[in-house]
This record gives sequence, C-alpha cells and structure tokens, in this order.
Amino acid sequence: MSEFSEPKPFDLKSKGEEELIALFHNRGRHGLVQGQIEVLREMWLRGYRIRKYCGVLSWTPDRANEVIAPFAAVSRRCRDSKRTDFSTAGGGVYKAKSEPDARWVDTYTAVKVPGLNAHFSCHIREPGDDAEFILNIKSHDVREVFTYDQNAVALERWTAVVTEACGKLE
Repeated sequence: MSEFSEPKPFDLKSKGEEELIALFHNRGRHGLVQGQIEVLREMWLRGYRIRKYCGVLSWTPDRANEVIAPFAAVSRRCRDSKRTDFSTAGGGVYKAKSEPDARWVDTYTAVKVPGLNAHFSCHIREPGDDAEFILNIKSHDVREVFTYDQNAVALERWTAVVTEACGKLE
C-alpha cells in the first residue's frame, strides 16, 4: 500500500493546460496511472497535444499503426486497388469529440476492386480505451469485430478476403 492517500476529487475542467500537465506528473509520481489517464482524456477533449504523455497508455497511435502494418502489407499486394493501403486519418478522427462515432485513433487499410470494397481498421475511442479492430466489407454488408487477442484470426480473414477479390497476390 502506498504511503500517499488517494487525492481528493476535483473538477478537471477547472484546470488550465499547465495545471493539467503538472497534475499528470504529480499523479505519475504517486503511481496513480488511472488518474494520469483521466488527465490525458481531459487534455485530449480540449485539443491539447498529448503524444509525449502517452507512455502510460497501453494503446497509442503508434501501437495501432504497428498492429495494422501486416494488414496493410496484404493490401499493398493487391495491385489494382483504388483505395489507400494505409491511413491514420479515418473519418472518426474528424468528428466532434462529443459524437458517439468520434475516434482518437482511426487507422485503416483498404482495398477496392471490382466486386470488393473493404477496409480493416483499428479504432480507439479515447485515450486509455482498448483498441477495437473491425473488418468491414461494404460491398457485401459484412462487419466483423475483433479484439487484439484475435489478431491472428483477423489477419487470416483479411488475407482471405483480399486474395479472393484480387486473385493471386504479388
């Protein structure tokens, strides 16, 4: 047990950017990771830059990019695709943070050829949330959701979908 007591709750909305940064560091010194995540979420909601403070998070934009990389490699092998093989700018990152389909991270890879319009994406709603992986085959009205633990199955599924539509991959 820590020799420090739990801090008294207060309204993060009443704090300015410098106060939030100081609070983030103070909570870190006391081992209060969940408290740091609360501060990061507030900073994100206000539009402050938080990238250098993301070390306390299990899921970050960089980690999402790393996990999507093998899926993007499969997409790149479909030479006639009319969609981007990798993007960190899915539509969810441009929505107002108050909207239910807004995303802190919306990274995806996509393939569009005759008979197939599909993407595989990684969504993280807010800093501190777990990643969600989605296979969306728009041309067949299919939507499958995977967790990180199901990543190998998801990659097999994505590879099969792309291979079927694109023929033998390069």
